[in-house]
Amino acid sequence: MTRRIVTSLVAVVVLGSLLCAGPALGKGSLTKVEDEFEKAIRRVTPATVVCLPWGVEPKKIIGGSSGVIVSRKGLVLSDGDVGIYLDVPSGQQPKAEHRKWADLVEIRLPSLKGKGFQSFKAKVIKRDRDLDTTLMRIEKPPSGLKYLKAGNSDLLKVGDFAFAVGNSFGLAAEAPPTLTAGVVASLVAGTTKEEGAYRYIYTSAAVNPGVNGGPFVDIEGQLVGTISNVVPLVGTGKKQDDPELAYAYLGKVIPVQRLKHCYKDLPEFAELFPEPKSSSTRRRESAALATVFHHTARRAYKSVVSLEVKRKGQLSLAEPAGRGTVNIPRYLGPVSGVLVSEDGYVLTSLYNLANIATLVHGGRWRKPPANVKVAAGLAGITSITVHLPDARKVPAKVVGHHEGIGVALLKADLSGGGTTASGGLELLTPAKPSELRAGRFVLTIGNPFGVNRLDDPLLTVGMLSKQHADDTASPWASQWQTDAGITDANCGGAAVDLEGRLLGVLTLWSTTMHGRNSGIGFVVPWTQIEPVLGELKRGRTFRAPFFGITWKQLGNELTTVLATVLKDKAADKAGLKAGDEIVEIDGKAVATPNDVREVLRGRWSGDTLLLLIRRAGKEQQIKMVLGARE
Repeated sequence: MTRRIVTSLVAVVVLGSLLCAGPALGKGSLTKVEDEFEKAIRRVTPATVVCLPWGVEPKKIIGGSSGVIVSRKGLVLSDGDVGIYLDVPSGQQPKAEHRKWADLVEIRLPSLKGKGFQSFKAKVIKRDRDLDTTLMRIEKPPSGLKYLKAGNSDLLKVGDFAFAVGNSFGLAAEAPPTLTAGVVASLVAGTTKEEGAYRYIYTSAAVNPGVNGGPFVDIEGQLVGTISNVVPLVGTGKKQDDPELAYAYLGKVIPVQRLKHCYKDLPEFAELFPEPKSSSTRRRESAALATVFHHTARRAYKSVVSLEVKRKGQLSLAEPAGRGTVNIPRYLGPVSGVLVSEDGYVLTSLYNLANIATLVHGGRWRKPPANVKVAAGLAGITSITVHLPDARKVPAKVVGHHEGIGVALLKADLSGGGTTASGGLELLTPAKPSELRAGRFVLTIGNPFGVNRLDDPLLTVGMLSKQHADDTASPWASQWQTDAGITDANCGGAAVDLEGRLLGVLTLWSTTMHGRNSGIGFVVPWTQIEPVLGELKRGRTFRAPFFGITWKQLGNELTTVLATVLKDKAADKAGLKAGDEIVEIDGKAVATPNDVREVLRGRWSGDTLLLLIRRAGKEQQIKMVLGARE
């Protein structure tokens, strides 16, 4: 995975002269960057361990933890729930009070050459469950124990490369730990200087249950934090997808500077965090990539706003469950939008305002139930506040939306509070259509911070994976799929290239199927948005146009011959009859229903079409006014 990521990044970049944002990648840079990644990996892998409560029956263990060895004498860091297990009396249901934490922990050091592991007993020195950290010592550490040195988390910046390491496969002890690569996605400022610059670090590196407590390392291979993705615990009622958490579905990290503060009074502190022999760092080729990420993201951030949406009731995602549905609460915090004009027009994903998730059951697309219809979702909005990049806070309203491509247009009111019409708002320059190609780099820029705008955006990084076909029946037809992490918080934000040019707007479609930050997110390309922007500004709403017909089947293929014509719908009102064959629409020949759908893709309800039909062997023209799909 790591080599694929680096190859893709370097192949699309000519960095030094591109942005004047950092050192250039010279000859042989691809190999050098790969080498730097591999050196960091070689340092962290042998120091990553599996942690289980000592002597507890496997069926009583809750999840388990990863951990990292931090001294040659056997000090180990893990999360606050290391050693947790359930002790449930016979005949009772598991409850919160049945959770216990073992003071003796089994440290499993998996073999890096195949199956098998070494097992050691470790004793807990200090546990801080509020901070989600535990320090342990192996009782009889072996000689030559590999360990990680602590770096300085205060030196990190959004866009820096980083690695998350742990055992994400049910704490399997027969294989080496798993490593995922990503970037620093967001940095949450600390509350006191003594604890360090950052309270939390969030990363786009994939983090899964079982990786909790594992090491988070920088490109130097130094420990800059421990992973703190808390798994939902039996009897607690807590969930990882907290609807008020902007960073849900991203990896959460406790910075090493906060860990230093936590353990500063222990006798083991000097062993745990020895003074570095030298503060100098070597020049790394990968630093050029990270610098471009950082500076490009900051520039693009000037055009990305935060939207605070107030509603009568909370949105929910409906997921099939037996004969009914299960409603999953939606994220409640601020979402992202993109400025598209100096007079206050803002684009966002329709997903942020209503439920556009398409349900899948038995392999077939289903019409969403009434409670998730777009109209109902929009009607439930009581107010929208736009938090502008210059710290202004202004009201906004939805002026139009396009259900076909899944975007909505808002108009921010810039007239009050001493503001001006333009107000110095900065707009992104659209990329040329030719820049959207599979394998090209994409930065996703989100702003879920509301009034508490940070200096840096929420940033994730990836590639343009593929463009879906125009004639697919899926709602994401013609849109680009990306493996860059998209969540409820950055959905509606900007997808930009390495020069900060606008590729499109980020969106999610069926999160109950695809997930969030899963490697399946979508970019509505600017080439789809620009042609409809004028109509949206005029307050028009696009809902899939409707003929009110069914197609006749010939063998296994559908034809453009009408099998039925629904009463009082568009086709019936135009005079079409069962048995008519549609030959052309507005002068464009159509041979299949997919051809018809392609012609209609850019059309709005209320538009007039000129049809050439064949009836009883004779051709004739008929005008038809498109209706709206109900």
